[in-house]
Amino acid sequence: MKLNFVPTMGVSPYTGYGRLSLGIAKGLQQAGIELCLYPDASAPTLIIGLPNHFDADYIQHTRRFAYTLIESNKPQPELVAALNQHCEMALVPCPPLAQIYRDNGVTIPIEVIAPGVDLFLPNTPIQPKEKIAPFTFLTYSYSDNRKGADIVVKAFQKLYGNHPDFRLIIKARDGYGITTWLSQLNQPNIELVIGQQSEHDWQKLLQQAQCFVLASRAEGWGMPPREATLLGVPTIATQWLGLWDIDQWGIPLAVKHLSNADFRFNPFNAEDAAWAEPDEDDLAEKMQWVVANYATAKTIALRGREYLLAHFTWEKMGQRLKKLLFNL
Repeated sequence: MKLNFVPTMGVSPYTGYGRLSLGIAKGLQQAGIELCLYPDASAPTLIIGLPNHFDADYIQHTRRFAYTLIESNKPQPELVAALNQHCEMALVPCPPLAQIYRDNGVTIPIEVIAPGVDLFLPNTPIQPKEKIAPFTFLTYSYSDNRKGADIVVKAFQKLYGNHPDFRLIIKARDGYGITTWLSQLNQPNIELVIGQQSEHDWQKLLQQAQCFVLASRAEGWGMPPREATLLGVPTIATQWLGLWDIDQWGIPLAVKHLSNADFRFNPFNAEDAAWAEPDEDDLAEKMQWVVANYATAKTIALRGREYLLAHFTWEKMGQRLKKLLFNL
């Protein structure tokens, strides 16, 4: 079986879409599918990401399936139109997105196919870190407010100030944080880590943490908190869109209300879209709870790891895609 494979956002392991595309390729190959980068007119086409590729000349005579996601409650009208006009089916990573697509005019069939979590799963046994000082929280940021690092910083400062027994590490992408509010943080127990990391170094950073915190306002899927859980790190994350099932594998952070999404004017989110505003008080309570109940928090993480590996592997995703794309 052949499949035209079009990862429009690339396959860099340093980006969310890149990791998604690599994982899908892994799952499809495990399912026995031959991936064609140069299109075969007799094969169906899987397009991952950008809607301006849905009607590209080189795939116009193929059956087209689009795997796409947004990080708000409303997709761009152009995305909806491109799906309806050029694709046979829309594939999304989580149930809330399927409903959002339907509510906003997507009329073609929509299937929820959740990504895997085991792209670079470590072979070493999971050994959760002990509760030793400084108790270390880890969060993630693109330097804007999409991933909610500003909320985590506020909660950390409110709870622990400059106390040397508590530390916050903020991981920022390469090229981010140099001239933004992140670089202005001047607190001895807040550390900024900038730059691309190998999988080995990323896992080492995760293993420095006793709690991973993602007060995200917008998630299409949310790989970092799931990867932290795979390493046995207790994880707090906003229960919103791609993190809809955090209560099954981590510690859910409540959404206080929706607010205007800043991450607009792109091919995915509509101009009047909204995203989640996590509850800062709930975050502070959850962070305190993890510190006070660390043994229980570690147990939640290890059970969460079992849940994720039981339900979300790239091999399972590849088998589901095989059935859908080839009408099996």
